Amino acid sequence: MRYDLAAIENLHPDLAVLIETWRDGSREWLENLEVSPSVEAIVWQPYQDGPSIGGILLHMIGCDLHWLEEFAYGRDISPDHPAVAYDLVAKQDIPYWPTPPAKEWAWYLDLYQSERESAIAKIMAFNQPDQVFARSTTEYTFRWIIAHLVEHDSYHGGQIILLHEMWKKLQA
Repeated sequence: MRYDLAAIENLHPDLAVLIETWRDGSREWLENLEVSPSVEAIVWQPYQDGPSIGGILLHMIGCDLHWLEEFAYGRDISPDHPAVAYDLVAKQDIPYWPTPPAKEWAWYLDLYQSERESAIAKIMAFNQPDQVFARSTTEYTFRWIIAHLVEHDSYHGGQIILLHEMWKKLQA
């Protein structure tokens, strides 16, 4: 087996590497799940108001939408979108993670994958890694935003794996 990151034609090389790193990192943590989590595992929280597989995945999607659609593109995102609605209530810093919708893994995975491909299409269409976005006293380059989304996905993907392993151990 050989692993490499594919080149993406007509895309700035920095963004191409970040996109392919994002795809590969997602592939890796999704493969490490080994089996699709049950609905019970998706909504399980190891402590009251704690994170869950479903909650974390909705949060990941909501952050992608926030940073690209709202922050970089300056567009409003619908509060009716399941990930946005969840993230508007959740408070990760407290922590307060509401129980996510009791839906099958396929629902979560379809939402995640469709939003991810939409996010990648937006990155490829923008294709300006050095573009600066200023907010208050802080400046962010488009390159940094994408790198942040890549590391955010890996961070939370690992948490999803850990939560699933904890759930499986409790069921044994």
